[in-house]
Parts: sequence; C-alpha cells; structure tokens
Amino acid sequence: IVAWFLADLGRNGSDQSAEPPVPNLSEAYAEVAVFIRSKAAAVRLAPSSATAWGEYAMALDAHEYRSDAIRCYETANELEPTDARWKYLLALRIKESNARRATSLLDELVSDGHNNVAVVIELADILGQSGKPEELTELLDPQKTDSSSHPAIIVKIAENVFADGDTAKAEQLLDLLN
Repeated sequence: IVAWFLADLGRNGSDQSAEPPVPNLSEAYAEVAVFIRSKAAAVRLAPSSATAWGEYAMALDAHEYRSDAIRCYETANELEPTDARWKYLLALRIKESNARRATSLLDELVSDGHNNVAVVIELADILGQSGKPEELTELLDPQKTDSSSHPAIIVKIAENVFADGDTAKAEQLLDLLN
C-alpha cells in the first residue's frame, strides 16, 4: 500500500508540474481564447508530448503571450531536445532578454548540423550584437556553412568584412548578388 501511495503521489506531482500555463484570456477575442484553451487541453491530455507543448507555445507566441510561450518552448525542448523547432523558437523568443542562452541554443543547432539560413542568420545577428567578431567570422566561413551562397548569408559576410574595414572585399561580395 505504501509503494502504491508513493507511486501515486509521484505521479500526481509530475502531473502538476506538467500543468500548462494559461494566460488571462478575458480580453482576447473569443476565437483566440477557444483556440488557446484547446491547445492547453491538448497539453493536459499528453503532458509528455513535446509536440503538444510546442504547438501550445506557438499559439501563445502568435497571440503575444510571450512569457507563457517561453515556458512552453522550454518544456517542449526538455521533452524532445533533438527537435530543432523548439530550440530555434525558444532562442528567437529569448534573444533580447538572454542573448547568451539564445547563442548557446543556436550554437547547438549549428553543431548538430541544423545550419540552415534562418539559424545561421539569427546566430550571426546575436554574435554581431554581442561583439564577438571571431565567432561571427568562424560561423560565416564559406567552408563551414552549406548555405554560404544564399543572398542573406552573403550580405552577413559582407557586413562582417565591412566591419573589419575591408570595404573592397565587402563590395566584391555584394556584387555577387547582381
């Protein structure tokens, strides 16, 4: 009986920690409130589903419930750390308040081979704003990124070269876009 009680107590405790945050929806449009509540209900039905948490986070994020969205992205990322979506969306949401953690999340994605244009651009922006030119140069090295011929990446490389004072090389890079 004691083992059953302790197991049940542990299960109840984990269910409580899996309770999704629900923002104050009193001023939301009725359709928005119904949608957000339905996503919260999906999380309650499947509290160990990263997809349910992530979809709920996106719904909250789309309707500007940012702090609740961050909490849900964090949970989705904890539940499924190999799913690039939750790491990327969490990094986007926290980059203003916690650039170091956002950098770490995006760095993980690049290290794991998720170095698509969106990830590289976001990481480049944070590194540039954080005053980390060496890391930025390494990130944008054409030998290290599959997307070095993408116009957005070429512009980032040109910005970086220009910041280093090589205006001729920056102009040469930008000419590639014509």
